[in-house]
Amino acid sequence: MPPEEAKCPEEGSPSEEFLSCCYSCKKKLDNGDPIYMYRGDKAFCSFDCRSEEILGEDDSDRLDDNSSRNCSPKSSFHGNLF
Repeated sequence: MPPEEAKCPEEGSPSEEFLSCCYSCKKKLDNGDPIYMYRGDKAFCSFDCRSEEILGEDDSDRLDDNSSRNCSPKSSFHGNLF
């Protein structure tokens, strides 16, 4: 039987219900189940689900860093300093 999907709050809307389901797979989190937290506002049903989110954010941050570097003016060490 597949895990029961909970009614999860909409992303970005703070709610007391954020502990009711896994942020990643949307599995219902019951009282007594272990909850893996990330950044204080994302609850996950397992270490694996939490790790997926962390790795996904890391990849996204790297892409953002690379695109901002490509847009910034390039510095030159060959110009006159004085």
